[in-house]
Amino acid sequence: MLNQRQKAILKYLDEETYTTASFIAQQLELSDRTVRSELKQLAEELPDYGMALISKPKFGYRVEILDPVLAGKTQAPRTEMPATPQQRVRFILEYLLAHEDYVKTEELCDLLFLSQSSISQDLKTVREILESYNLKLTVRPHYGLKIEGSEFDYRQCLSTCLTSMMEDQPEADQRQGQLQRISEILETVFEEAQFFMSDFAFNNLAMHLLIALQRIVSGNHVPMTPQKLEELKAKPLYPLAQKIVGCIEQAFSVVIPESECGYIVIHLLGKQMIKSPQQENCIISETMYETVDEMLRVVDDEMNLDLSSDLNLRLVLALHLVPLENRLQYDLNMRNPLLKEIKNHYMLAFMIATTACGVLKERYQKEISEDEIGYIALHINLALERKRETIRRKNIVIVCSTGRGTAELLEYQYRDKFGKYINQLMTCDVLTLDRIDFSDVDLVISTVEIPVKLPVSILRVQYFMQTRDESKIKRVLAQSGTSSIEHFFDPNLFLVNVPAKNKTEVIDYMSARIRNFYKVPRNFKELILLREKKAVTEFGNLIAIPHPYRVCTDETFVCVALLKRPILWDKKKVQLVFLLSIEKGKNRDLQKFYTLTSKFLTSKDYVRLLLHEKRYATLMRIFRTIEEDLNN
Repeated sequence: MLNQRQKAILKYLDEETYTTASFIAQQLELSDRTVRSELKQLAEELPDYGMALISKPKFGYRVEILDPVLAGKTQAPRTEMPATPQQRVRFILEYLLAHEDYVKTEELCDLLFLSQSSISQDLKTVREILESYNLKLTVRPHYGLKIEGSEFDYRQCLSTCLTSMMEDQPEADQRQGQLQRISEILETVFEEAQFFMSDFAFNNLAMHLLIALQRIVSGNHVPMTPQKLEELKAKPLYPLAQKIVGCIEQAFSVVIPESECGYIVIHLLGKQMIKSPQQENCIISETMYETVDEMLRVVDDEMNLDLSSDLNLRLVLALHLVPLENRLQYDLNMRNPLLKEIKNHYMLAFMIATTACGVLKERYQKEISEDEIGYIALHINLALERKRETIRRKNIVIVCSTGRGTAELLEYQYRDKFGKYINQLMTCDVLTLDRIDFSDVDLVISTVEIPVKLPVSILRVQYFMQTRDESKIKRVLAQSGTSSIEHFFDPNLFLVNVPAKNKTEVIDYMSARIRNFYKVPRNFKELILLREKKAVTEFGNLIAIPHPYRVCTDETFVCVALLKRPILWDKKKVQLVFLLSIEKGKNRDLQKFYTLTSKFLTSKDYVRLLLHEKRYATLMRIFRTIEEDLNN
C-alpha cells in the first residue's frame, strides 16, 4: 500500500513529461536522497496499481499507464502540497479544526513530510492564532494535540478558516451547495422583513450558519444560560432569528435547539446595517454620540486634523458603533476582506482609525481587531476626501504691462474662468509691484518678465490666454497649498544606519537627536511611549510612525530614521521610522503633508528605494514626484 509520501510524489509524475527527483524534493521540502529512495519503492509497488515507473538518465521519471481502470482508482487529483510556512500553518489549523479527537504530531509530520523539530515552529504560530480566538492547543502525552475552548469561539475560528478555504477552491468544496441554499433563505427572509446588512456581513452570516448547521448535526450546540437566552428573546430581532431557524430546519430536515436561535440573534445584532437614526429597532444613545466625540477629539489632539467639525462623519460613526458595540459585547469577530487594500491604499485613514479606536479599547475593555479598525478607516477616509475637495480660495496678483482698461479685462477673464478658486484678485504693473503687501498673497500670475525676486511663486502666461495656459493655471489654483512639504523634513533629522535593537531604543535615539534642533517639552519621549501603549504605530511595509499622544510642539517636523537592520516593533518588522510631531496651531499645509506622506509610506517601491539609497535627497525627490503625479 502506498504511503502518504509516495502518494504526494506520484502527484508530480505524469505520462508525457519527465520530472527530476531534485524538482520533486524541492517541492516537498525533502532531500534528494529521500525522494530517490521513495521512487525506488514506487517502482516496485506501482505495477499492483496498473502503472509502471519509467526512469531516463538526465531526464528524470514519468509513469506509464498499464491498466487505465486500476490506475484511475489510484491516482487522486493533483493538488499542491503546503510549501511555505504560511501554507503549512493554515493546513495544520484546518486539519486540527476538522478533528475533534486528538491528533498526533507524528501524523502531521507524515502528512507534511517534516520532522518534529521542523513542525514545532509552525505549531507555535498555530497556537498564537488560536489564542486570538480564545482557544487553546492542548498537548496530552501519548494522545497528541487537541483544540479546546468554547463552542462559540470554535465556530469563530472555523468560520475564518472555512471562508479562506472556499475562496481558494469555490468549485471543489462540496459545502458550496449548502452555503448557496442558506444564502437564498437569508435573502428571502431579509427582503420580507426589510432587514439590511452589507454584502460582507451577509456572506459572513451565511458562513456562520453553515458552520452552525454542521456542528448541530454532529451534536455540538452553543451553550446558553436561561438568563442569557431570555435577554436575547427580548431583543426586537428575535422573531427574525426564529424565521431563519424555521426555514433552515425545513430546508435541511434538522432540528435546531432554542439556544442556536439566540446565537443567530447575536449575529444579527452585530451585522445589522443602520442607515439612519430613524431606522426601526435602531437606538443611538447619547453615550454613543459622546463616544464618537471623544474618538474625534483624541484624533484632533494628536493630529490636528479638525475632524470633529465634520457632522456627517460624527453621524456615520455613531451609526457604525451600534452593531460594533454588539460585536464587542458578544466577542463577535467580523472579517474584513478589504483589510489589506485599506492598509495599503489608505494608510493615513487607518492610522487615524487606530488612534480613534484607542477610545473604544478603554471604554469597552476589549482589544479592537484590525478588521474593525479597517471598517472605521473607510468612514474616516471619506471624511478626508471631503476635506480635500474643499478648495481654499487664493489671493492672486496679476501683473501686466498694459493700461488700466486692459487690466480690468484680464481681471474679468480670470474671475470668469477661475472664480471658484479666487478669493481676492489684484492687478498691477511691474513698476508698482513694490507697493503690494505679499504677506497674504498666494500667487503672482504675470504676462511679462519680472526682474525682481518675489516671496511667492510666479506663473508666467501669455496675454491672450492659450489652452495650455488655462490648464496650467487651473492645476496650480486647484492645489491645496502653494508651498511644498519639504520644510517639514529637516536634513538634520534624517538619520541613517541607526543602531537599535527594539523600539524603545529607537525612540530614545530619535528623541535625543530632536532635542538638539527643536524645542520640545521635557516629557516629549514619555508622550511618544504613552501613545505606543494606547495603540500600535506599526503599519506593515517595514514602517512605523510613532508620535506624541497629543499635539505638543510649536511647529510640525518629522524625524526620519533608517535602521541598520529591521527590528520587531510590536508584532511586525520595522526598518523605516517616521517620528512625527504636529504643531499646536492651524497649518493649511498639514492636509497636503498627510496626503503626500501617506502616498510615500504605502508605496513598497518608494520605501525600498529610500532604504537602498539612504539619502535625504532621495526622500525629497520622491516627494516631488508624488506631488507632480497628484497635480497632473
